[in-house]
Amino acid sequence: MCDGSETEHTYVDNPEIAARATLRSQAADPVRGIRDVFDGVERAMAAGAWTGGPARSWEEELSGRVQRVRRATDGFEQDFFDHVARLPARVPQCEVRNSPFPTYPLGDPPWPG
Repeated sequence: MCDGSETEHTYVDNPEIAARATLRSQAADPVRGIRDVFDGVERAMAAGAWTGGPARSWEEELSGRVQRVRRATDGFEQDFFDHVARLPARVPQCEVRNSPFPTYPLGDPPWPG
């Protein structure tokens, strides 16, 4: 295992689960903001801010963009929960590092820096 021996290891709660929960809570408002970015435009169009043929075409394009953005933000939530569900709840204590961004296998973040 951690030291190459067959000795018993002490298991602890996986710190990545708590770290991911923190990251998710920090991302919630920006994701909600992205999800709702077109709300004002949709309301204005529904209220008749622009009418006619070009307006209808543009409104159809807007509707498609809104649907794509909402699917993407909904996908973020589901991807997050799916990822956390695959994490082991407990890990060997010897694998836990004091890192500002723990990952499992516990180590450094996947980007330089």
